[in-house]
Amino acid sequence: MLSEEEKDRIVEKVKFEDEIRKKLIRVEGHKNTSWLNSKIGLLLVGSLITGLLVPLFQFTQKTFEWKRQNQFDRVNYKLNMMRDCLQNFILLQAYRAEAYERVQPFLLKTALTHGDYADFKKQFIELQNKYFSQNARVTSQIISFTAMDTEKENSARLKQLFQDYIRDSTLYMRHIDNLVKHKYCNSNPDMCSGEQIDMAAMKRMENELNQYMATLNRNHSSIVYMMTRNIREE
Repeated sequence: MLSEEEKDRIVEKVKFEDEIRKKLIRVEGHKNTSWLNSKIGLLLVGSLITGLLVPLFQFTQKTFEWKRQNQFDRVNYKLNMMRDCLQNFILLQAYRAEAYERVQPFLLKTALTHGDYADFKKQFIELQNKYFSQNARVTSQIISFTAMDTEKENSARLKQLFQDYIRDSTLYMRHIDNLVKHKYCNSNPDMCSGEQIDMAAMKRMENELNQYMATLNRNHSSIVYMMTRNIREE
């Protein structure tokens, strides 16, 4: 059995060793971090920041600038296509108006000769070729309006109006061709058997032609309005 005196000495020794151990830990920890405050430590930390953080910041900045420029280029490209589409669509309607004006002299004549009909067919084919070419331009550009995800309802409405316009334009041109053909056949029954119609039917066809043109004008105005509004909102 240990005496009380021996026990006290052991406790004192343990306390002394514990204090020494704590001091050594503090000194060791100070040694491990004190280099950060030295010139070499500051230089190494500065090099780390310059070598890693600065390039990362520059990369992030360039990425942001690239995205912003890319968005600007995309919007600018789309706007240019939309403006070109509007311009070409207006020209497309001009061909329809030209067709109406060209057919009038033939409709005003009492009778059409073979030369008259040949002249009409030449003009009509020339105008049709121009129309088909112009229609292809507009059709390829209309996607700049009809592919707007944020305006699906307006996009669908514009697409439907344009499809109706193309359909009515086709019927309109076909109606012009048939109207002049019937008038020629009425004047020259020996040249085209079975193509004659009476005067009442001719009058109805002329009225239908005017109705077609009025419908095209209304649709054209609606489409131009929607295109112009979409360009302003882009």
